[in-house]
Amino acid sequence: MAARRRAYDARRGPVVVLRPSRAWIIASSMRYAPLCSFPFILLLAACGQGAPSGDPTASQSSAVAQGDSADTGCQLVLRHTYIDFEGRMGPQTDCSSGTCWVVITVTIDVAMSQSLAQSEVFVLYQGEGSTTWQQSAQAEPALGAPVGFRRYQVTLRSGTFTSGPGDTTVRLIPFLNVGGARLFDHNRVSDPLGNYVLDALNNWTIGDDASACPGQIPAATLTATFAAGWQNTSTGTLAGSGKLDVAYDVYRMPQTLSCTTDGVDAFATIGSVQFEPGGQVLTEIATGPRDPGTSTVSSLPLEFDVPPATTSAALWFMTSSDCNGGPYWDSDYGRNYVFTTP
Repeated sequence: MAARRRAYDARRGPVVVLRPSRAWIIASSMRYAPLCSFPFILLLAACGQGAPSGDPTASQSSAVAQGDSADTGCQLVLRHTYIDFEGRMGPQTDCSSGTCWVVITVTIDVAMSQSLAQSEVFVLYQGEGSTTWQQSAQAEPALGAPVGFRRYQVTLRSGTFTSGPGDTTVRLIPFLNVGGARLFDHNRVSDPLGNYVLDALNNWTIGDDASACPGQIPAATLTATFAAGWQNTSTGTLAGSGKLDVAYDVYRMPQTLSCTTDGVDAFATIGSVQFEPGGQVLTEIATGPRDPGTSTVSSLPLEFDVPPATTSAALWFMTSSDCNGGPYWDSDYGRNYVFTTP
């Protein structure tokens, strides 16, 4: 049952907005849902220490810690890695650190329940000639996962290997940060102390494995786009056991985007959907990281699994911050943005 409350619509002034009655809080850390916990199992091989990579998006990390566990139940799974080898000068590299490191993009699927609980996705990796394990930047949501999963991607830009790989070996393993404990992907690596290996034998590429945590192909996909300037479009079809993809431009409601606390962004824009019949409400965060060069805040794609037997889906958006003002709502005069099945 949704609760009615009076709020302020960022486009059209005060309106009555449908809002789920379940309580949640947005803190300055931008997490708004509780994290799960897992039992303690000590896994993953230990390693030595070395020099930091110099990449501000990566950090040294211990390869083994209390609370680590291995996932063999498809809570997360590496789908594939990608290196662009097609350049005239060899593989794509990032030279911003002073060393030209080969760029590796890692694609990971996470169980939708973990994604909705805001479990954070990272990759632990060890590059060319290194005895140090590095932790990647936090992976960001992407589209294209099967039903039951949410797709994430992260790009490794330092500490991998330099162009002209030769006999280079890169080791990596994705993990979830679940309530401060690390849950490592061992759905394709059976050895609980093992990891994925990129080397000359596989052309420094991990390919897709259709038998690993396959998921279900969506019955259909509806893509709803909410662009700046209040332009709304949609393509595809809403169908039970399908996917609902949402592209929401956070600059539709820019009121909170300048809010910081101790120099850290302290705002969030979220998108919510309510499926009928049944009234299930799901929420994802739409605000991405800020570009340090342009100070522009990015928008993250939203994706929801559509429950079987769904007949309609109602979307609305809200932005709030630690500063004064708000919350602000984008809800089509409180009617919400409603899509129906054929």
